[in-house]
Amino acid sequence: MDLKEQTSDIDRIVGIEVKKLERTAQGSVARGSGLDSNTTPPCGRVRVYDAAGTALDIRGFYLFVCLERDPDDREAVVLTALCLVDGNALNEDFEL
Repeated sequence: MDLKEQTSDIDRIVGIEVKKLERTAQGSVARGSGLDSNTTPPCGRVRVYDAAGTALDIRGFYLFVCLERDPDDREAVVLTALCLVDGNALNEDFEL
């Protein structure tokens, strides 16, 4: 298996970027400002570097999470929704 095949094999390595979402007053998951892509458009590949500074492009995914304060314990945080999405899916469906 060559390097390109290895870096595309999601059983070997993936990059995951976590995106925090909030709930609206009505309870639906939303982000008022829209999707925050940290000035970089969503992508199905993520560039990482090894200790020597060599670049490696691997498959990229986005993990959308909704964290909320626990109503019974204001010090606790509860994960109420989560979705893992292939970065390529966001480029193929802008309404997603």
